[in-house]
Amino acid sequence: MSNFIVLSHARSGSTWLVNTLNNVPGVHCYGELFREKANYFVDRGLKVERFPLWREKNPGKRPLATFQYIQPLLSQEEIVGFKLMYGQLFRYPELAAYVIVRRLKIIHLFRRNALQGIISYKIAKERGQFHYRGEEYIPQTKPIVVNAREVVSQIRSMHSRSKMIDYFLRFAGPHVDIAYEDLATNQAGFRPIWQLLGLDFEASPPQWQMKQARTTSLRDTISNYSELADALSAAGYSSYLDSK
Repeated sequence: MSNFIVLSHARSGSTWLVNTLNNVPGVHCYGELFREKANYFVDRGLKVERFPLWREKNPGKRPLATFQYIQPLLSQEEIVGFKLMYGQLFRYPELAAYVIVRRLKIIHLFRRNALQGIISYKIAKERGQFHYRGEEYIPQTKPIVVNAREVVSQIRSMHSRSKMIDYFLRFAGPHVDIAYEDLATNQAGFRPIWQLLGLDFEASPPQWQMKQARTTSLRDTISNYSELADALSAAGYSSYLDSK
């Protein structure tokens, strides 16, 4: 038995990674079990109540209720894990203690280009759909107008959260830091994850059903690109203005 978490922030490829792991024989990776919506997580034959829905039927006090919920899901003879977003770790600090004490393996997935993640979220929200699979039609990306000051504030907030996560990882068990950009450009980027989980990369290479939702450059995606570029440059974030 081997337990793990996928620790990540929004729009960093975490749903894609969960879907990829669920294509590997003997691996079960649940999505956001601690998402605020009281519904089910469903993927590749897996279906489980998220914590808010489970708690409607099992009204107990935290942190005990949290442990009573998560322990049975991880007590299996296969490789089992779940996705935990930064915000959920802060909202459920008992999970930090659980991960550290139980020495859960951690796949820390992040995005080097914070701006890309922010814009990706805004586009997905505009479309009303965050992920696409298989033959699903992906509508053409329409240029959007962003609040430049808000974007700068979001980048600063993300940097602050990342520092707290780095501090948490100092006390945690075995972990790998994986950049979304590495996974997106080379399948070999998944190899450290496979090694952490004790998987045979050649026998079970990464496979997935998810599709990239945006292929246009930032300049073509953002109507007020020049305004945003000026604001980012003034804040010291001009390096995020890459070609995509």
